[in-house]
Amino acid sequence: MSPLPVLASAAGPLDAANPTIFVGLLIGGLTALAILANNLGSIIDRFRAKPPIHEQLAGFASRAELASLDTRLTAQLDDVRKHISSSHSLIYKRIEEEARTTRTEISGVGDSIEKEFRTLYRAIGKIEGVTLEDPRR
Repeated sequence: MSPLPVLASAAGPLDAANPTIFVGLLIGGLTALAILANNLGSIIDRFRAKPPIHEQLAGFASRAELASLDTRLTAQLDDVRKHISSSHSLIYKRIEEEARTTRTEISGVGDSIEKEFRTLYRAIGKIEGVTLEDPRR
């Protein structure tokens, strides 16, 4: 006998009206739905943030807190700038005073050295017979 009539006769038991086939299709369909739901759940879990977003954002500052911080830091920065400016002017004044005092002292030392050299030259000149005021020189 040819295989075609056997295949044609096998189609009858695969009919959906057969209760065994119906139960098998129902179980297979429910299993497929369960697998699909499981895969869908795992995809959702994979893309869900862990920990949740509201817990992650709890560590960040709000706009009001940032504005308050900005205002406070701006005020502190202005205070620091004023302190630096006043310190700079005080330091500059102190340096100028010290420089003026040093110039005065150096000038006094120079005058004293010059006076001592003139005295020394006069003494040497008297010994040799020539002075600084001598017009022959």
